[in-house]
Amino acid sequence: KQIIDYLALVIDPNDSGSFASVVNYPSRAIGIASIEAIKKISRIKGVSLVDACKDYTPRQKRSAAGLRQFLEVYHRLSEEITGAIAPSIEAALRLTKIEDFLKNSKPKEAKEILDNIEELRLAAIEYENRSPDPYLVDFLSDLRLDGEGFQVEQNVVSLMTIHKSKGTEYS
Repeated sequence: KQIIDYLALVIDPNDSGSFASVVNYPSRAIGIASIEAIKKISRIKGVSLVDACKDYTPRQKRSAAGLRQFLEVYHRLSEEITGAIAPSIEAALRLTKIEDFLKNSKPKEAKEILDNIEELRLAAIEYENRSPDPYLVDFLSDLRLDGEGFQVEQNVVSLMTIHKSKGTEYS
């Protein structure tokens, strides 16, 4: 989920859900109060959440260092994303170091999450192969609409959005 959110935030720096998901992942000592303060700065100044980070000064040095690290990852990722799907995912994985973080700090949960990351990679390749014009923004939009391609099948009810059903015939 965080890889998708990092990419979504690069595409839309005002995406508050993605911002909240990744600003402190992997852990950077950025707390809820800091996130809320950044959102407030964004609203007051009319700037993106990412730009509001530049105007926010955390009280603790550790939080300030974490915020600088987040901004560095964000800006480097922004420079590397070209619109191509698989290379963008790989850039996000490399720059965020999420795979290393999981292997080193969360070994029990790591296998399932790493499997999900592999599913995301495979879903990206499949999307690129079946789409006439595969762009990252469309891939992310499709993932957010239906969640297919990287989630484990469960015994749950599936819902379809009106957008997703457009052009689908029911008999």
